[in-house]
Amino acid sequence: MLYGAQIWGLKLNGKPIAKSSLTLLDKLQNQYLRRITGAYKRTLRAAMEREAVVLLLDVYIDTTAIQRAATVQGHLVEKDIYRVLERIRGVRPLWRGNAPKHTS
Repeated sequence: MLYGAQIWGLKLNGKPIAKSSLTLLDKLQNQYLRRITGAYKRTLRAAMEREAVVLLLDVYIDTTAIQRAATVQGHLVEKDIYRVLERIRGVRPLWRGNAPKHTS
């Protein structure tokens, strides 16, 4: 359901996507949490999430995005992509966080 959320869950400026974009996913998560936990219709969602040890969608997306950023920061492939983009465009691309450091 959230495959690739660390990529599509953030805008290019690094800010989270709008809550309205997660509405359908929220409904699906709520529906399946009820099935998994066997909760009644009026059971609070927070109680189901705690019982199933499931994070809120926006928290999960933010967490995985931060983990990915920490993992790829300074990675050789990221540096190569950065150099190629500089040559092609002649400008600096938009980066989430710090741009990779050049080691020429």
